[in-house]
Parts: sequence; structure tokens; C-alpha cells
Amino acid sequence: MVSGINENPDDSAKSNGSGKSSIWEAIAWVLTGETIRGVKDVVNIKTTDGCFVELLFMLDNNEYRILRSKDHCEYKTNLKIYINGEDKSGKGIRDSEKLLADYIPDLTASLLGSVIILGQGLPERFSNNTPSGRKEVLEKLSKSDFMIEDLKNKISRRKEALTNEFKVTSDSSLSYTSKIEVLKDNLNTYKNKISELGTIDKFDDIINDLSKTIPTHEEELNNNTIKSNDLGKIVDDCRTRYIELQNECNEELEKILLDQNTELNLYTDKLNNLNSMCYSLNAEITKLKNIKDTCPTCGQKIPNVEKPDTTEKENEKKVLDDEIFELKSRINELKNKFSSVNEDIKNKYKDQKLNIEQLATSNKNLRKEILDIINKEQYELNKLKNEFNTATINKQQFYDRLEDLNKSINATTENINEFSEKIMYNNMEREKLQKHLDVITKMETIIKRDFRGFLLTNVIDFINKKSKEFSKDIFDTDKIDFILNGNNIDIKYDEKQYETLSGGEKQKIDIIVQLAIREMLCKFLNFSSNIIVLDEIFDNLDSVGCQRVLNLISNKLSDITSIYIVTHHTDVSIPYDHELIVIKDKNGISKIK
Repeated sequence: MVSGINENPDDSAKSNGSGKSSIWEAIAWVLTGETIRGVKDVVNIKTTDGCFVELLFMLDNNEYRILRSKDHCEYKTNLKIYINGEDKSGKGIRDSEKLLADYIPDLTASLLGSVIILGQGLPERFSNNTPSGRKEVLEKLSKSDFMIEDLKNKISRRKEALTNEFKVTSDSSLSYTSKIEVLKDNLNTYKNKISELGTIDKFDDIINDLSKTIPTHEEELNNNTIKSNDLGKIVDDCRTRYIELQNECNEELEKILLDQNTELNLYTDKLNNLNSMCYSLNAEITKLKNIKDTCPTCGQKIPNVEKPDTTEKENEKKVLDDEIFELKSRINELKNKFSSVNEDIKNKYKDQKLNIEQLATSNKNLRKEILDIINKEQYELNKLKNEFNTATINKQQFYDRLEDLNKSINATTENINEFSEKIMYNNMEREKLQKHLDVITKMETIIKRDFRGFLLTNVIDFINKKSKEFSKDIFDTDKIDFILNGNNIDIKYDEKQYETLSGGEKQKIDIIVQLAIREMLCKFLNFSSNIIVLDEIFDNLDSVGCQRVLNLISNKLSDITSIYIVTHHTDVSIPYDHELIVIKDKNGISKIK
């Protein structure tokens, strides 16, 4: 039980305005950032230190401690989250709000005010909305709008993915087709090149002809080489014989020269002695003749000087001159004699040497002619061998080129077959993708037109069924109807529209519908809350109506273990375990006792 005491004289009230409802507004604000009535910019008008709320609770066996502050001197504007004593807050309030939404998903002020905190006048009551607005609210509460939107997004993404796959497959097939066309052109090019290669016979004919011709040329070349070698040997022999004859001639000449020199040396030595004696005698005669017996100046005879007689000396000189002349004559004769002998010796070998030279020259000329032939034959043979090697290389290149072209043809053919298989596979995949796309398109059409109503049908049927069940407890009748009428949700009681009911009937209908929606959330969305707050929802109900509502909650809502009741009814007997007393002091500040 939640009671209130108002001690503020300005309010002129005993319990009203004490701040009981602020408890639930604070709970909604700390959890969602807004009050049940949708206020986000909260402020404590009785203080100057901003706003600060701390909430502790258990959820799924975890202990939560949530602190939210706004313009507070210590905590500033912030949101702190502690789970089992560990700080799980984000870097800032926005990050913390996102994390809190992850820890406690789907928790909104609207949900709190709809099925957990049933506040004064039920500000979040379902019937507050227009018939068409009720459908939108119910879609949000039941998440059918999320489910539909999620399905639409999933189907859209799936359709986009399939379309992309279809396009990729089509593009791939088109690419493969283009590649096949290129490969076919390449294949024709390779085949044309093979045709241009011709046959191997042209190389075989050349090689066979050259195989026969080359040995003949090699044999001729070999024979002429032998001849050339034989002639070269003859020329070498002639050169050797010529040298031998020259040596023999030189030996004879040297012997004659030795004899000549021996004899000549005797005459020469004698001649040299005679020349010396003649020179000395001539010098003596000249000296004697140069003696003067008269004065060269006056021409008188010089006393005691007699001019010597040189006749005898001159006769001696004449004898010596005659001997010298005779000796020179003999030397000349001897030289002439030896010269004649030398000529005879040279002439003796000259003919032999000439014959040898002629033989050597003739063989040398003949060898030169043969060497010219050999060079020509060697040139021709080399040419033939080069042609043979070229033909052999061309033949091998022909095989290599043919092999390369055949490999290219095989590889190209394999690629064409591979791409053809891929095109076939892609065509099969396109057929599958097209079928999937047809199904997805149908599903997209169904979701856009029919599925929204289909989803709500189950929800509305369940709420209608629960409303009738709860109506028996409240009205003793199930004449309540919660039905989908096109895009509107109509609420009727006893065939009367909700809008035409009395205040007490509307109050009871609101409670029934809110509790039925709560059961729908438990059924379809696995919603569970072990508490419920009834904040002065009995204003328009009599004591019987109040008691029936309490009995309904106690008996039919089995998951609720704690009920917080705020009421001014004194005629209703409400058993309770604990009482919370909210006291507003004379300064207008409320505190829980």
C-alpha cells in the first residue's frame, strides 16, 4: 500500500499532491529518459540542484543499479549503469542509453505506462487513441509493426541480394559468352596458323636431299685435301732439297775461299812488307832531297854543306816498285782465278736449283688451284650444312610450333567447354533465382497488403478473448468486443461504442483492455513483470468495482508477486503486507518514510 501525507499548507490537502505518483514517474525516467506522461526535461522545482534518481532492482538474477542525473552539482547530466557491482556505463550519456537499451531491450515509457504502471487516469490507456490510432499503438506494442518492417527489410534485402545474384549471374554469363566468342576467334586463328604451317614433308625433302648431297661434297673435299697435302709435301721436299743444294754450294765456295784466302794472305803479307819498305825508302829519299847547300836568300853556297846523292836510293825504290807491281799482278790473277772457280761452282748448282724451283713452283701453283677448289667446296659444303641445320631446326620449330598451337587449341577448347558449363550452371542458377525472386515478390506483396492484418488478427483475437474473460470478472458478462474493423480497432461493450459509455464503464473497460494487452505481451513477446502499480485507477469505480479489479489481478495475473496500490478509497478493504508513506513537508519536498 502506498499512502501520502501532505503537510504543505499551500496545497490545502491531506494526501493529494503528496508526491506518490512521482515515485513511478521517477522510475520511468531513470529507466527510459522520460516520464510516463512523456516529459523528458524533468526538474525538481523545489530545489536548485537539478535532478538525480537512483534505482536498484533484480532482473534475470542480475542486480542492477541505475543512476540518471540532470544538471546535478555532483553527477552533472549523466547515466550510470552498474550490473552486479560492475560499471557497465558508456563513455557518455548517449552511449549509456544505447547500452541500457541492449541490457533491457524494448523497455519504453509507453510500455511501462501501458502494462506495468497503471497511473492516474491511465495516461497511456489504449482507448485514449482514435480507432485508427489504436491499430498503430497495438502494432508497436505487439511489435507487429517491427516484425512487419523487419520482414519487409529482410525480404527487401533478400530480394536485393537475389536480384544482385541474378544480375551477377547474368553478367557472369554475358562475360563468359564474350570470353567464349574471343576464345572461338582465337581457336580459328590457331587453326589458320596450323594450316599456314603446311606439312612437314617440305622439311623432310630438303633434309633427305642434303643428306645425300653433303657426303658427296665431303668426299670430293677430302680427296682434294689429300691432293693438296701431297702437293704441299712435294713443295716442302723441293724446299728442303733446294736448301741442301744451297748448303753444298756454300760449302764448296767456302773451301775455295779458304784456299784463296790462305794463298792471298801470303801475297798480301809480302805486299804489305814491300809497301812498308817502299814507304820508308821514299820518305828517306824525300828527306835527302830536301837538304839545301845554297842560301835561299843570297844564293851563295853554304860552307861545309854538301847535297847528298839519292840515285842509289831511288834505284832501290824502283826495284821495290817493280816487285810490288809484280806482286799485285799475281794477287789479281789469283783473285780472278778464284772468281772463275766460284762462278763454275755456282753454275754447277744453278741448274739443279732452277729445276727444283721450277718443280716447286709448278706444284705450288697446282696446290693453289686445288686450295681454291677446296675453299669453294668448303664454302659450298658449309652452305649445305647450314641449309641442313636450318632445315632441321625449322623442322623442330615446326613440331614445337605445331605442338604449341595444338596445346593452345586444346586449352582454348577446354576453356570454351568450361565457360559453356559455367553458362549452363548460371542458367540453372538464374532459373532457381528467378523462382526465388517470384516467391519473394509474392511474399513482398502479401506483407504489404495482407500480412499486417494477419499478424494483428491473432493479437486482436487473443486480446478480445482475454477481454471477455476479464469482463466476466468485472461485469459478470463477456459482452465486451475488441475487434479489427478495416484499419480501425473498435472497442464495444454491450453493442455500444467505447466513446458512448459512462465514466465508470470506460474506467473498467480501460483496466480490462490494459490487462488483456499485458497478457498478450506475455503470450506473444515473452513479456514478464512480477510487479504492477495501480496508481489511483479506482477514481470512477465504486467499492464493488474496485474489489473486483483487485480480485482479477490477484487471481488471473499469476506472474505478479507485488502490487503497489495508490488509492483514496477508504471504503475498500485492501489487505497489504507493507505500507509506503510519502510525506510532503511544509517546504513542498516529498520524502518516503
